[in-house]
Amino acid sequence: MVYDRDSDTLRPVAWEQAFARIGEILRGLQPDEVEFYTSGRASNEAAWLFQLFAREYGTNNFPDCSNMCHESTSVGLPQSIGIGKGTVSLDDFDQTELVISIGHNPGTNHPRMMAPCMSYPAAACRLSFSIRCVNGRWSVLPIRRT
Repeated sequence: MVYDRDSDTLRPVAWEQAFARIGEILRGLQPDEVEFYTSGRASNEAAWLFQLFAREYGTNNFPDCSNMCHESTSVGLPQSIGIGKGTVSLDDFDQTELVISIGHNPGTNHPRMMAPCMSYPAAACRLSFSIRCVNGRWSVLPIRRT
């Protein structure tokens, strides 16, 4: 798929065209200007081939989800609250009235947190609660329990 600015949509392209475009972009960049990122759910074989390609290109810049997703946590939390991990557990949601999420959409970015909240039957929660997100892009994610 390639992004088409005129229609603001993704459109399918042939593999040859996709690889030609990737090659064109990579030839215009120095190895230290490129970051190769893949999913933490990729197989070992796929990850090995991907890192081999990146090393052949001349870089070792391939972070994974552990530092891409959690780097801000490991740096920011100790500075702000004195510890580098969360201070609540998923069980705490049963005891809360409101969760405020700033800077991200937990429905798309934090399924580990949202899946249990969405699956709780209303009767299982002692109190009503809602989740409000403050995000740079517009999104609404109200959850109400009664």
